[in-house]
Amino acid sequence: MLKIGDFSKLARVTVKTLHHYEQIGLLRPAWIDRFTGYRYYALQQLPRLNRILALKDLGFSLDEVARLLDRDLSAAQLRAMLQEKQEELAQRVRAEVRRLELVEVRLNQIEAEGRLLLPDAALKSAPELRVAVKHGVAPSVERVPERSQQLYRAITGWLNEARLRPTGEWLALHDNPEYIAREVPIETAVVLEARAGDPISPPPGAVTLRWLPAVPEMACAVVSRQPAELLQGYTSLYQWVEANGYLVAGPVREFYLQEPGEEAESMVEVQFPVERNRHWSIYPAVKIDKESEMATTSEVKIIQFPATKLVGLRYQGKNEHDEIAGVWDEFNRRYREIQHNTRGAAIGVCRIPPGLPEGEFEYIACAQVSQIADVPEGMVSLELQEMKVVAYPHHGKLDTLGETYQALYKGWLPQSGLEVVAPGFDMEYYGEEFDFSDNSVFYIYLPVK
Repeated sequence: MLKIGDFSKLARVTVKTLHHYEQIGLLRPAWIDRFTGYRYYALQQLPRLNRILALKDLGFSLDEVARLLDRDLSAAQLRAMLQEKQEELAQRVRAEVRRLELVEVRLNQIEAEGRLLLPDAALKSAPELRVAVKHGVAPSVERVPERSQQLYRAITGWLNEARLRPTGEWLALHDNPEYIAREVPIETAVVLEARAGDPISPPPGAVTLRWLPAVPEMACAVVSRQPAELLQGYTSLYQWVEANGYLVAGPVREFYLQEPGEEAESMVEVQFPVERNRHWSIYPAVKIDKESEMATTSEVKIIQFPATKLVGLRYQGKNEHDEIAGVWDEFNRRYREIQHNTRGAAIGVCRIPPGLPEGEFEYIACAQVSQIADVPEGMVSLELQEMKVVAYPHHGKLDTLGETYQALYKGWLPQSGLEVVAPGFDMEYYGEEFDFSDNSVFYIYLPVK
């Protein structure tokens, strides 16, 4: 699972755009941590986002994009549409050339759906580095390489005047919390020989000297600097990090393996500072029986949840002050008012309907009913279709529920290889094993393919 900022950088769309897609129901987060408000996206959502962007780049409105995606177009169908548009763009004037390039990038992404290969990545430590750094701003994300080269030349020119020796290595430092399309802040650094007696304090002027801290573990992969290949390299390296039980733990570095001017064969080593995911392997990865399509580990289960009718109290907001606990308190007081109650398990339904304000979600404390009729005043009803769900256990009291959600979404789920089918939707199933004690158990239900 990636935080919204990390997902925006990987997908090269702004956080604002992701929020908008969420609000209109086009792309919802895989999970919202209701204890922190953080939004998380899964790598498996990247193909859908790529299709949205590809269709949008072709001039389709977001309403048209939604309708096309609802038709569940195959990769071949979508590829044919994109290729037809390519022929149109190729006949246009020079002003349209950039649009054609963007479409080709999206085409490459769609071609890669379902076959993202893990790169030849390696873990290594990064030593402390003495660097000369210059900050700048690129007018657009497309012109970042050009601006980086300008900064590199400015740094090397200053180093010659200062009689400082570079090692020949140079890199870009990416510390932006999200993707930025225009007026992009960038930072270029040239590695210096670290010698006794050399000054380490910042010199006057636009170029500064500083130390980059040592990093115990870096996930590294060498990729091409061509836009499509570089983007694919980032995606694959994120996949490698997640598949091997790590989390990205700091700003990304790009080490350039050629000097500016060698663009034809330019390569870059992408470096992600990483740390072990403490939630990794809390439960074993699920193994699915191909015949029954069912699976069970020691505690985590995949079950078929039946179609269910529910009546309950609805909450909408960010749960900034633990309002959900108050909803359950009121629900328990009014439980006897619910007609046609089956006296089954209590269920908490969490979802993000289209149109909610940014950061908000809906939570409904529910009782199961045999029919929806005579709904008490102030309550709501809903019907759930039959679905296949992961049943993930929470042990103990409710004050550690946030940690269980973290373990599910950031530890167990990426390890399982399963795909969430309803991003932003999950249920809390309070059955006979739940009694508020230290030995209490209830299950988080998450719909999967």
